[in-house]
Amino acid sequence: MAVLSKMPGLSVKVVIKSEAAVEYSSAESEVTGSIAGVASAAGKQGEHLWPRTTTYIESSSGTLFQIEATFGPGFQTAYPEYADRDAICVSAYIDGTWVNCKWLKLNQLRKNEFRTFTISDTYSLSANKEDTVQCLFTFAPVSGVDSATKEKIAEDAKIAKSLGEIRVDIHLAKTTNLGDLRISVKQTGEFALAEKAMKGKAISHGTSFPVTGIASAPKAQMMENWTAIGQFVFRYRSRDALREEMILPPPRSPSPAKPDINTMSISELRTFAQNLLHAQRDSRSVKREIDDRATVSCEGRQYKLVKLESGEEAVDLTED
Repeated sequence: MAVLSKMPGLSVKVVIKSEAAVEYSSAESEVTGSIAGVASAAGKQGEHLWPRTTTYIESSSGTLFQIEATFGPGFQTAYPEYADRDAICVSAYIDGTWVNCKWLKLNQLRKNEFRTFTISDTYSLSANKEDTVQCLFTFAPVSGVDSATKEKIAEDAKIAKSLGEIRVDIHLAKTTNLGDLRISVKQTGEFALAEKAMKGKAISHGTSFPVTGIASAPKAQMMENWTAIGQFVFRYRSRDALREEMILPPPRSPSPAKPDINTMSISELRTFAQNLLHAQRDSRSVKREIDDRATVSCEGRQYKLVKLESGEEAVDLTED
């Protein structure tokens, strides 16, 4: 799970198949930032940056996922500089699109209790634009297109900028009145992007939002005076893409298989025996006296190592 050093008591994770996704750090793992709103040294131009953490997780096509944020002992519930903010909000963005938000009054967070917010769905309009439907989150594959018009490259570049990214923003806010929740996500994700638009990034997946059924139109708690205090970013990639971006090390080369003498021809056996003898002669770290009873052990059978009248050494290939 991802944590921020400046926000103790808060953790955020992506859950895949009922288990927390394994997170891999990167060069930009955490930007310390500040909550007080002053300029941060991490900002390139001296601008203010909120505390932010960025990690990578592994994604697989067709797999459902959800987001969980847990507030526990140690989380700060009072911010004197933002005294009018009475709520804590967890907002989720997927591929750059806002999908849902969970919130709670600050005075409902108990210092010695854990509270977990789960974001596992969003809402959209049905195909006929008349009904509200509930949608889940599913990883969908991305394919590349070699030839594309300038217009498509420009449009795909906008999509690729935030594709493959789950972002969770933590805000303080002031509650006002209730209103209608309006969300419209692309229910079926089909990602065929121009290769030039991806600019060399190993983007393997986006998110589709499969419909689970018709839902009643949800109401939303309206808020104002939003103040961001932390951000959690999860970039999701296939295992191969994680290796391509050097987040994971390349796979190990398989160990060479042991030679099976039982399947060798006489010619191959002679070559194998000669190579073995040369290797033994060249080895200076191991000293061994060879007599007529010495044997060469290999998988499957054993062969005698004998001395010829000329003084040369040979492997006896005759059957006993």
